[in-house]
Amino acid sequence: MLDIINRKNQINNRKTIAVAIAVILFCLSSSISFAISTLSYTSLSKEDFTSLYLSENYTAVVVEIPRLLHQPEAWDKKFNNADNHGTPIPIIAERYGGIVYLNDPEYAHSKILVPQENYKKLVRKFETLGFIVRNNTYLTFHLDYSKLSVGFPCFQGYNLLSGKNARIAIIDSGIDDSHPDFPGTYPTAIDKIIYWNDTTYQNYGSPVEVNGHGTFTASIAAGTGAASNGTYRGVASDAKLMIFKVSTGRIEKEDVAEAIKDAVDNGADVISISLGWVPEAGWCDGTTTQTDAKALYDAINYARSHDIPVVISAGNSGPEKESIDFPACVNLDNVIAVGSTIKKDYGTRWEEYQDPKDAYVSYYVTIKNEGRLITSGTFGGSRTDWSGFKQIIQPYTWPTTIEVKLEGQNRKRDCYSSEIVSWDPGNSSQGDSYWNWTKKFSTGPYIIVELFVKPDVNEWMCLDLNGGWHNYYLNDDSHIYVNVYRTGSLSTEGLVNYDSARGPLGNVNNDCVINQTDLDLCSQHYGENWPQCDLNNDGIVDANDINIVAVNFGEVCKPFVVAPGVDICAARADGTNVGYLTCGNDKYVSATGTSASAPFVAGLIAIIKELNPNASLSTIKQALMQTDEKLLGFHPDYLEGYGRVSATKSLKSIDSSVVCSSPSSPPSSGGGGGGSPGPCGSACVE
Repeated sequence: MLDIINRKNQINNRKTIAVAIAVILFCLSSSISFAISTLSYTSLSKEDFTSLYLSENYTAVVVEIPRLLHQPEAWDKKFNNADNHGTPIPIIAERYGGIVYLNDPEYAHSKILVPQENYKKLVRKFETLGFIVRNNTYLTFHLDYSKLSVGFPCFQGYNLLSGKNARIAIIDSGIDDSHPDFPGTYPTAIDKIIYWNDTTYQNYGSPVEVNGHGTFTASIAAGTGAASNGTYRGVASDAKLMIFKVSTGRIEKEDVAEAIKDAVDNGADVISISLGWVPEAGWCDGTTTQTDAKALYDAINYARSHDIPVVISAGNSGPEKESIDFPACVNLDNVIAVGSTIKKDYGTRWEEYQDPKDAYVSYYVTIKNEGRLITSGTFGGSRTDWSGFKQIIQPYTWPTTIEVKLEGQNRKRDCYSSEIVSWDPGNSSQGDSYWNWTKKFSTGPYIIVELFVKPDVNEWMCLDLNGGWHNYYLNDDSHIYVNVYRTGSLSTEGLVNYDSARGPLGNVNNDCVINQTDLDLCSQHYGENWPQCDLNNDGIVDANDINIVAVNFGEVCKPFVVAPGVDICAARADGTNVGYLTCGNDKYVSATGTSASAPFVAGLIAIIKELNPNASLSTIKQALMQTDEKLLGFHPDYLEGYGRVSATKSLKSIDSSVVCSSPSSPPSSGGGGGGSPGPCGSACVE
């Protein structure tokens, strides 16, 4: 389910896409009519717009007034009279070198491209005029980057692993088989598409596309990338596709059920589904009396009886809790629900410390950008639980440097002294310990700092040299987690996409299943303020929380894993409007959602089947569970399951000789063993 708002048809006369800079600046200053429905800008070519939009020298901002939502007349009045002098928004933007490239009166906003050197001035100007100004996402998370972020490409000797001989069933809106990324015209040629079935009442005998969604998802799983010279190649680019059209503009559960059974009967190795409904009682566990929902549940169970994994997008209903859509919520073990992540430009950093003389409970942090203070303060207090924060930074300038400094408060030093060490945060004279991290970035628009600590401090009583008893603190095995990365998407859950659906609550010990251990833990902390079991966030563990665990007893990870799903570039069906033309090539569109994440994982499964054609459902799931570290280290399972998929770890679990890298040429045989740095040298992704 792509998280897309496409207003092109709804507000056709209310927004315009901008063009050649010199021309538009001239038009803005001399000949534009700012009437409510006749905004008229000379249109930029797709290529010129994309080049400007993705330029590191420009930032895209949104200038908006939310209280004028769905009041186009009021917005147009403000658009044409942005200040007390009656100056239109485009003219004000022009004074700072900015270009209004989209105006949307129905949704009360304009979008402006502004040069980096004038970014702060333009933002301040519009804020003083009463507008809310925020950065628009302008960095496209291309499919080529998304694959690199989880370890691709991977090789077995000279063989590039690409899903050869595997069959991926895509159950969606159809496909545009004229797109260059799907060679051969079905059914006369089956280079890529080897099977087609329209299970709807339309019953087309050959491939058609309803809205572009199916073409997009099929491309992520197994597109060849031919129209982009391989840049937007799918995860399993040599896998075969079985296409099932289940949409006529509306989707019936029975049509999806029939498609699943037909895919199984015709030899699919993996089934990918990027659609869903808000579940009703009994849908997820098969106890429903609604016949259409029951038919779909039973079809998934039919795939289970044939050991076929069904990869399903978790949905885009986050950050609401327990928001997994149907059929991703189905509790059968062949359902692999997939959430989505944003990109990750800087790896996580773990620090572990163990010093019997220094035990830290409270912490003081300082964050600076180019030497300027962003924030500082204390946090912590618990001897055993995680604590910390996230800071979103809009840097002063680009390129930019972020500095993070953490100071730990020393408690009593040892058992032979009654000295109590005072704490003076920011003053090193007291002997407190420090950790420092520095990272440079060339572009933004935002930098996110995540900093969390988990002390493991035990408290003992001991007798000091003066014959007095006092507390003694021992630091057994404490951890510091820091992650600093850039993003164009402001997620409140870090690298897990903000909209990605959340699974069932109650798995307290993060073992991906809600069982008696969780129930016992919450019962032990009854009446306490224990966040792990305070599932309804009312400040105390009570009967309501215990009941949540009991109701969800037996539930497993939802989502099972997470995978790239933000600003993904993939194939565009001719004549359709799904996504945004920001990939630099009108054969592709960029879109966001768990719809993109599910075929990504299906492609990875196809490569697992290439390595081991006899891999069972259990083997496949075990391979997928070999993920990256959880994206925030301590994320609960309902947010990211086992974590973000790792091609490197998953494929190596099938065949240890696999090498995953970013080589300039295919690796030599031997897999890089024997103590050498390997065929890809320092570029290897482990």
